[in-house]
Amino acid sequence: MPCGLKKRSPVSPVSPTGVRWQRPFLVTLITSLVFAFVFFPRRFVVLNLSPSVPLGLYYEVDDEPEVGRLAEFRLPIEMRYRLIHGWEKIILKPIAAKPGDHVDTSGDWLWINSQRIAPIHTKDSKGHTLPVWRANRRLEQDEFFMYSARVSNSFDSRYYGPVRRSDIIAVREPLWTWGEEAEAGAGSCRGPSVVGNPGR
Repeated sequence: MPCGLKKRSPVSPVSPTGVRWQRPFLVTLITSLVFAFVFFPRRFVVLNLSPSVPLGLYYEVDDEPEVGRLAEFRLPIEMRYRLIHGWEKIILKPIAAKPGDHVDTSGDWLWINSQRIAPIHTKDSKGHTLPVWRANRRLEQDEFFMYSARVSNSFDSRYYGPVRRSDIIAVREPLWTWGEEAEAGAGSCRGPSVVGNPGR
């Protein structure tokens, strides 16, 4: 062998198992998107890419907001702050407290009906100072408190306060969600998850 040249290792062919899940996943995703936008026009179906709830498609249901349901709503915070931090004007979060429930954010923890729920952070993942809604009271008749336990840094009502009923656009249920196994390393699709009114 000439000096300075190294023997090359044989290149292994790409194993089909590494991409085996991708094809059915992509087919399912495309089919779901087409189905959603053909049979559910306007905003009856939305695509969620926020980690606060499972990634996927969510459809609108004709139900009133209740604790445990997912609500799509307008973010009640000044536009300047939204633009600085890149948050969307309309987001999807679980409802954690309803009118009449007692919410306390006066300390370092969120308390709902005397139960300690989660810490209240002062900075986001990029080091920006977060606003904090400081109160210790019962929610008014048109107020709902949003909170997600799925991720530790969820931007929810701990920071922008209760959401008024007039700002809630829709109650939503999952049509198709995915990514749970992918986050664990398997990279597969979890779905379909078609549900009706679970009565939660």
